[in-house]
Amino acid sequence: MKRVLIATWLVFLLAANGLFADVKQVSETKMEFKGTLGMIMRIAGGNKPIKNIDYYKGNLKRTDHFNDKGNLESSNIVDLDNEMFVNVDHESESFTRMSFAEWREMLESQMEGLEDAETEADNESAGEEDSVEVDWSFDVNVERTGETQEISGMDAKKVILDLNLKAKVRDKQSQETQGEGEFMVTSTQWMTTEAKGKEEIESFNRRFAEKLGMQFSEASMANMINMIMQSNEELAAGMKKLQKESAKLEGFALETHSVYKTRSEKVAEAKEQEEPQEETPKSVGGLFGGFGKKLAKKIKADDTGDKVLMETTTKIVEYSIDSLNTDLFAAPANYEEKSQ
Repeated sequence: MKRVLIATWLVFLLAANGLFADVKQVSETKMEFKGTLGMIMRIAGGNKPIKNIDYYKGNLKRTDHFNDKGNLESSNIVDLDNEMFVNVDHESESFTRMSFAEWREMLESQMEGLEDAETEADNESAGEEDSVEVDWSFDVNVERTGETQEISGMDAKKVILDLNLKAKVRDKQSQETQGEGEFMVTSTQWMTTEAKGKEEIESFNRRFAEKLGMQFSEASMANMINMIMQSNEELAAGMKKLQKESAKLEGFALETHSVYKTRSEKVAEAKEQEEPQEETPKSVGGLFGGFGKKLAKKIKADDTGDKVLMETTTKIVEYSIDSLNTDLFAAPANYEEKSQ
C-alpha cells in the first residue's frame, strides 16, 4: 500500500501541468492498446476516455479522477501552506492525510529497501557473464509544422516530437551483430502560449518540489547525463539533445496524440542460450542492459518488423478561469478520516 501511495504522489508531482491560479481544467485521456491486450481491453470496455479535472488556487491544487463510466472515484489535494497531502476516496466516503515530512520519510525507507535489493542482486550475479553486448543510440527531433487551430478558445500550433532509441545486439565473443531494434515515440502536440498567469503555476510547481526536496535544475540534469555517460556516451549525447529540443516546446499542450512503436530486425542467427534471469537493474546502464537482453530474445525468436504497442490521446475539453471556492480544496465534512 505504501508503494502505491509513493507512486501515486510521484506521478501527481511529475504530471503537474497547470495553467494559472484559479483555473479549472478538464481533460480526457484515451489509451488504446494493440494486439491481444488491446482486444481484451476493448471487450472489457477499457478503451473509453478517462476524465480528470485539475483545480488551482494559489498554494492549493486538487485533481479529481473519474472512472470510465464518468463517476468521481478519488481526489488528490496538495496544500503547500500546511505541507499536507489529502487523499479522498469518494466511493467509501473517507479520506487520509499525509504530511510532506511523512512522505519524505516513506520515500527514504523505500529507497533504502531498493539499495538492499540492489546489493543482494549484486551478490547473486557475482561472477556471471552475459553472452551479448548492446550498443545504444538515442535521437530526438522537434518539427514545427506551421499548422494552427483553435482549442478551448486558444490558438494552438502543431508540433511533432520524435524520440528514437536504437539498440544493436552483438555476440560478446565473435562481436557479430545478431540484430537491431528500435523503440520509437511520435508525439503530435497542439501547443499554446496564450494562457495568462502561467508563471504563477510554474512557481507553484517549483515551491512544491522544493518543499518535497525534489528540485529539478540544470545542474541535476547535468549530473544525470554524466552518470549515463559513464556507461554510454551516445545515450548521454541523446539526453543532451532531448534537453535542448525540449526547450523549444513553448507553452503547454492542449491536445497530445502519442504513438509507441518497436522495430526489430534479425541480422544473424543468435547463439542458443539459456533464458536470461531477471534481475534488479544496478545502474542506468543496467536498466537499459536488461531491455537489451529482452530485445535479443525477441530477435532470436524472429519477432521482427514494426509493431505499434499503444496509442494515447489527451485533450483539454473544458477550461475556465472563474474564481474557485476554498472549500473545494478540503475533504467533504461528512467524510470519515482514516489512518494511513
